[in-house]
Amino acid sequence: MISTDGARRLLFVDPTQKLYTEVNTLGIASAIGTSQIVISNLQSSVTRLDDGKVIAGIPTDHYRLNMTYDITVTFRNMPLKQSVRTIIDKWTTVRFGDVADVAFGNPAQTGNAQIDELISAETTKIKGFPLRQTVSVTTINNNGQIPGSRLVVPATRTKTRETTVTAISEMAADDKMFRIPAGYQRTDFTEAISKSQTQVLSTTSSPQ
Repeated sequence: MISTDGARRLLFVDPTQKLYTEVNTLGIASAIGTSQIVISNLQSSVTRLDDGKVIAGIPTDHYRLNMTYDITVTFRNMPLKQSVRTIIDKWTTVRFGDVADVAFGNPAQTGNAQIDELISAETTKIKGFPLRQTVSVTTINNNGQIPGSRLVVPATRTKTRETTVTAISEMAADDKMFRIPAGYQRTDFTEAISKSQTQVLSTTSSPQ
């Protein structure tokens, strides 16, 4: 993945097929902003814990972000409401200066103030570059059933994901790393998604 403008435009590069596709995150954010999504009762808090650890050879500080909110999505004139609790644990370092703020701290605005507030809380409240992160999202469906449907939805569902950096170093960036190699062909984003369903997409990551 290549980005040279703060992740507003992402270029996904597949060196195995010599293809690349471009994703305009501003367009995606705008589409989300105009969707029928309502965020309410947002509460968030950050706590610094005392169990910082050494990750990839670098000392880190451990922060925990707790967020709770209600989300309502209207689907075919049916409002579907859930309560959400998100717990984000980050082990971060300030060794790399403001690289995390440049890369992650300026999310694209959707135009929906409630959604933008939620994204800002998740991406800007904890400073430093994350070397480890765990995210646990619990959704609570008070109804237990989709209106007008016989389908029973689990009352509570929790999903967890974890990311850990195992090695990291600083080096002078080669300008060629942020250019599409000669001979690579551009492919449509939807076509690339279709191909990814039948093959593993190898990407090179070059944040700037």
